[in-house]
Amino acid sequence: MPKPQQLAAPLLSDFKKQFTLYKSNPEMQLEFFCLQQPRQIPQIFKQDLEPDLFLQVMKTLRLVEQGQRTEYLKAFAQVPRFGICVKCLLKREKQGSVFMKT
Repeated sequence: MPKPQQLAAPLLSDFKKQFTLYKSNPEMQLEFFCLQQPRQIPQIFKQDLEPDLFLQVMKTLRLVEQGQRTEYLKAFAQVPRFGICVKCLLKREKQGSVFMKT
C-alpha cells in the first residue's frame, strides 16, 4: 500500500480514491486525512459533500487531537452541504461521531 500523501490538487475524486484506499488501515487513513490542511476542506468538497463519505471522515476525526479536530470541523462548516449532511445522520450515527465527543 502506498504511503499517504497530501493531494497535489484539491479534487474530491482524488480525495475519495485515496481515503477509500486506506479504509482497511485506520492509521493510514488518519495520516492521509491529516495531510490535508483544514483550509483545503472547502476546496476539496465544494458543493459535493456526500453523507456516506462525511460519516467516514467523522469516524476518522474521532482519532484526531481535540484542537485539530475543531479546526477541521470549522472547515467543514464552510462547505455548503455541511448542515444537510449533519441533519441526515441518524441519531445513532451522531452518538458515535465527533459531534457527541466532549
